[in-house]
Amino acid sequence: MAPAFKRRCICSVPKVTSFVPEGQRPEDAVRIGLDEYEALRLMDFRKLTQAECAARMGVSRATVARMYERARGAVAEALVLGKRLKIEGGDVRICPAMKPECAGEPLCCHRHDDQNGGMVG
Repeated sequence: MAPAFKRRCICSVPKVTSFVPEGQRPEDAVRIGLDEYEALRLMDFRKLTQAECAARMGVSRATVARMYERARGAVAEALVLGKRLKIEGGDVRICPAMKPECAGEPLCCHRHDDQNGGMVG
């Protein structure tokens, strides 16, 4: 029997969700989910380990590793082949409130400072 699927907890919804190569109007798009974006953001931008990322997202380290590899592959495909990159979808939930570990997180959805990339709300 397969393990129950856990919705991935994300703390940052990207303000920009589509990237297009300059001078191109590519028809082909590569997509990554919001959960994959969050894994990439936490590990490459925030420099967290897979274990730290997994704890933040409420999933296993193995799940984070799969999301991260999928996101990196999609970004590489978009860059190398000149495809549009879209960030959308995924079975995610936004944290209901700021967690203690997100206190210094400038991109947390619960921040109201739009200058740091947080959502205004």
